[in-house]
Amino acid sequence: MNENKEIRTGRILLRKFTEADRAECVRILTDPEVNHYMGGRTEDPVEGNKIFDKIFEIYNGSLGDRFFELWAIEYEGKMIGDFELKETDNTVAGELEVVYMIDKPYWGRGLVPEILKEIIKYSASINKSVVATLNPGNIKTVRVLEKIGIEKQEWIGEGEDRYFKVWLKM
Repeated sequence: MNENKEIRTGRILLRKFTEADRAECVRILTDPEVNHYMGGRTEDPVEGNKIFDKIFEIYNGSLGDRFFELWAIEYEGKMIGDFELKETDNTVAGELEVVYMIDKPYWGRGLVPEILKEIIKYSASINKSVVATLNPGNIKTVRVLEKIGIEKQEWIGEGEDRYFKVWLKM
């Protein structure tokens, strides 16, 4: 089930990406401060455009039965980032992982907690729990998740493959 229905919060619209979002999305994707803790990060605009192209492949069903919803984050009529809710190698049955990036001028405005609260409600409506995996050095994300409420947290894996997994309160 990959519906990508629009989701509204008090200030945010989560909606499908459009081709008109390309330049801004690639700019955000390739910003080294924004993508510092992201897997598969790049600072190369050519690679950024390839990543943007994959969005439409996902919308067209390229991932088969894998659950993967992907939205543009729109604030005050402007696309300011990306939000994903998906099955990953870090999830088990009944779990969906959240991944997001937001442009620097919008950091610290409480937008991500606002989005996460709605995503948790949405996930509960489809009988899924929400998890996040992160580098604990990503203090900003840790603080955001603490505001939402962490139900459980643990280290997963070893060595370079080690990551921090948190389960968000429903």
